[in-house]
Amino acid sequence: MRLEKKKILLHVCCAPDATHVISVLKENYEPVIFFYNPSIFPDDEYFLRLSEAEKL
Repeated sequence: MRLEKKKILLHVCCAPDATHVISVLKENYEPVIFFYNPSIFPDDEYFLRLSEAEKL
């Protein structure tokens, strides 16, 4: 019998900073990534970070 892991919401502003945290959390939780950071500028940087977070 397999138990479901509890979900945990993780705020992410960029994928590189989140990779280690996600790998640790995956042992006991199902991380749900929330990408948000309206202060990222210029727009190209924002969309680059968003794209990498989606890949993650």
